[in-house]
Amino acid sequence: MRSPALIPLVLLLAAPASAHEGLPKTLERLDARVEASPDDLDLLLRRAESRRLARDPEGALEDLREAARIAPHDPRIEVERGLAHLARGDDDAARRSLRRYLADVERPRVDALVAHADLSPATELADIERAIAIEPSPDLCLRRGRVQEAAGDLAAAACGYRACADLLGGAVVLRLAAVRVDRDRGPNDATLAEVDALLAIRPDHPGWLALRADVLDELGRGDEARAERYAALAAVDARLRRRASTRLEEQRAALVVALGALP
Repeated sequence: MRSPALIPLVLLLAAPASAHEGLPKTLERLDARVEASPDDLDLLLRRAESRRLARDPEGALEDLREAARIAPHDPRIEVERGLAHLARGDDDAARRSLRRYLADVERPRVDALVAHADLSPATELADIERAIAIEPSPDLCLRRGRVQEAAGDLAAAACGYRACADLLGGAVVLRLAAVRVDRDRGPNDATLAEVDALLAIRPDHPGWLALRADVLDELGRGDEARAERYAALAAVDARLRRRASTRLEEQRAALVVALGALP
């Protein structure tokens, strides 16, 4: 059993609708409402969630036992039970509850899928794929890619990064991930097109200009790569004229080294 203090980030993602009040205030309000309506299933579930987020998984489980008495087959009870067990460090019980919940609902909660993925390496990729299909995000897409890369499936990882970038309006972190994996595989015209898509957003970005030069070098287009590095150097110098920056100075030094003696 893990320490209850080691609560995964996923357990903090699904805050109650009234979380802006602060958890103590929310719980105080829910306590009064549950006392007035002890058989209200929705109130019990909301208080269970709030107790879990307030790091009181035992209190959450107590509410869930009452909820199960009222509606023993409601899948919302099973998912909250799984997350409460996870918060208290009982991975086996959490895995069992989450597995039952995921098998019972067509469109599960994303936090439940992520929690189950954390607990079940054998189904991690399938869980994350299912989560992306429901509610794609850069973090989920990056996680799927990392799993695919670790398994040696670089082609699927690159394809997934690109697909998510397109789906999410061109998320830069995903385009850069696709370029990185492409370069590991051996860059091609699609790699260059990915960098060009970034530069279409910010044509004077020194790092992306330097990245384009690296890709051109790897494609055997040395003259174009050299011209791109001069463009990157000019972009760095323009920024340095506006403000001093250690990072920009380091970028400039790297470009000068790559270019050799400047004409």
